[in-house]
Amino acid sequence: MIRRETLHLILATALAGTALHTARAADMGYVAMLAGSAPQEQFVAHGLLWRCASARCTAPAANSRPAIVCEAVAKAVGPLATFASGGDPFDGEALARCNAAARQRQKLAVK
Repeated sequence: MIRRETLHLILATALAGTALHTARAADMGYVAMLAGSAPQEQFVAHGLLWRCASARCTAPAANSRPAIVCEAVAKAVGPLATFASGGDPFDGEALARCNAAARQRQKLAVK
């Protein structure tokens, strides 16, 4: 039988590991790989300062839905090849929706 102290230690270690993983994911913020080169080294999209090196752009984490942030970035700089929030990459379907929504918003803005 497992002693109570050992069980508490195991539980505390597991909870601490989960909290650390969550904190690291939140620190990762957003990463967008552009389909082409970034038009500039920095830009603002959805109130976030994005910094780019070649086609890779990053921004700090925010309290926004990742899909909305993705659309704002795609609208600002063009189609995205990949997008990740907190270390979690968008799948192909979510990325396609992001790029399509950005194209639709650009068309509405032109009219």
